[in-house]
Amino acid sequence: MPADRNRLVIGIDPGAEYVGWSMARGHETPVYDWNQPNDFLMDFEDTTVSRIAMERFDMRQFTLESMRTVEVIGAIKWICKKKGIKIGFVNASDKRKFIGDIHPSITGHARDAEAIRLYDLAYGTWR
Repeated sequence: MPADRNRLVIGIDPGAEYVGWSMARGHETPVYDWNQPNDFLMDFEDTTVSRIAMERFDMRQFTLESMRTVEVIGAIKWICKKKGIKIGFVNASDKRKFIGDIHPSITGHARDAEAIRLYDLAYGTWR
């Protein structure tokens, strides 16, 4: 079932060094960027959104970077729980279906975040 096109949704590509994000209602032009995790979390805590769609992270190697990514995801989930924001998850392979639909001006982690948001818009990811 597709997502409600009138809800403000943030697509998030969490990472240890940078967190990419893309925010829009439906097919509006997104607002997007990528930030260091602490900066993103501080801004995200003050944001009012209907839901987020975030890339699912499967830890395959126990490294400092993977542990930091898990911590960032945990902080995002905690903020969502505290604020009552619904979370949906997108597999990394599924977001690739939408990479070609993204304007070339959107790059890096923000590009991945927009692909995640578009996947949520098309298919819905909530539980």
